[in-house]
Amino acid sequence: VVAELGGKNAIIVDSDADLDEAVKGILNSAFGYSGQKCSACSRVIAVGNTYEPLLRRLSEAAKDIIVGPASDPATLVGPVIDAESQERILGVIDRAESEHQLAFRGKTPSHGFFVPPAIFRNVALESSLWREEVF
Repeated sequence: VVAELGGKNAIIVDSDADLDEAVKGILNSAFGYSGQKCSACSRVIAVGNTYEPLLRRLSEAAKDIIVGPASDPATLVGPVIDAESQERILGVIDRAESEHQLAFRGKTPSHGFFVPPAIFRNVALESSLWREEVF
């Protein structure tokens, strides 16, 4: 299930879901267009015993995400719109790393307005990372 929730969109993965398909859908939704779209997945809700296997597969698959120029067809995560956006999003990731358990953080090219894909686990419902849109 993909749910539009006011900029904090969720993908719900049930216990009978095909985890390989779920991982592909989550990564494309969360990181395609550098997450700069209203429909980007920013929460994953794993039902039943799917949490740990899904998180493992998701973190492993995220290692293959290519961050680079939007002109390169192999790129999934291109640059964000400007330096201000890059700094704001990197600040959110850095704060989240101090408050939550990081499951994955990608690498970026050294030049350009790139932001690494990041996945956090066990984010509390009252956390700003859970409640506030990152854009």
